[in-house]
Amino acid sequence: MRWSGASFDLKCALNWVKSIVRRVTSAASQCKSIKTGFSRLYVLACVVSLLSWAVPPGMVSELCSAWSLQFAILMGTMLSVLPPRQFWLRGLGVVAIVSCIMRIAPFYYSLEVGQASVARYAGSGDIRLVALNVLRVSPMHNSVGRFLQRQDADVIFINELTPAWQAGLQPYLAAYPYRLEDSREGDFGLGIYSRLPLIEAKVLRHTLLSGRASNPLIAATINQGQRSLFLVGAHLQPPGTPAEYAFRNEELEAIASLVAKASPPAIVLGDLNTSSLSSWFQGFLKRHRFRDARVGFGVLPTAPTFFPFAMVPIDGAFVTRGVSVRAMRTGAFVWSDHLPVILDIRYGLE
Repeated sequence: MRWSGASFDLKCALNWVKSIVRRVTSAASQCKSIKTGFSRLYVLACVVSLLSWAVPPGMVSELCSAWSLQFAILMGTMLSVLPPRQFWLRGLGVVAIVSCIMRIAPFYYSLEVGQASVARYAGSGDIRLVALNVLRVSPMHNSVGRFLQRQDADVIFINELTPAWQAGLQPYLAAYPYRLEDSREGDFGLGIYSRLPLIEAKVLRHTLLSGRASNPLIAATINQGQRSLFLVGAHLQPPGTPAEYAFRNEELEAIASLVAKASPPAIVLGDLNTSSLSSWFQGFLKRHRFRDARVGFGVLPTAPTFFPFAMVPIDGAFVTRGVSVRAMRTGAFVWSDHLPVILDIRYGLE
């Protein structure tokens, strides 16, 4: 009986060992799968980052570069846990991270910002502007209205202004006697509200090179004593397809032509649906001698707020010669899929 009991205990022990071995083997297999998935994600992030430099400026390049900040953070984190012997993966990651840093670094430091603020006329003007896509289906009128009051802005520009939003914001905008509203159902309603006189404010729709009409935009001249600033507020086409990407680029070129006909200084702001990290957009700014207002203040992602790690810098502004951006930042979350953009500018520069 004693032997029989010992035999039984041995069998139990062997079964227990076999069970442990199976579990360890299964865990090892899962770890191998996790490592494989981890490596594939890492390589994919590296390839996408490098692809933004390898392909000509266009939709693919813009999509690949839009998340350069996130890719740099992701690859840096992954690189820190890679096995030391995986030299080729480490090398690939270093090159990809450097490419991301090269793309985002100018937005965090630029000599242009400091230099532009030095030379100015004695009578240059300082104003604060706020631009916000309110999300047309949102009912949070009070939240947005209170936010706008706290900013004490001189000029407010609203995207996706519907009749409901127009009515909901009225109690909060009594201090802005100069205004132009083009509220409409859908995504492309606009409104501009100003404490300073608006000269020749109008809603425009351009006929583009393709023969199609652009989305509406607002053009106005802000008058501040002897100084004036030409302002264009826009909500450009979201580039969801190649055709929409081309349409949005045509809209930007039409805006550049409009600004060229006006005397500087000028600013274009709103939901531009264009990543500041886009090679095409940066080339557009260079061709027309504009400057991205973000330069020197950070990448400042603005949308979509409901997916924070996927946010990209598509709301913002660009300026002409004669405008110095003193500060640019994003505002608080106001129950929209976009963050507000707040700019302090000085215009009337040499």
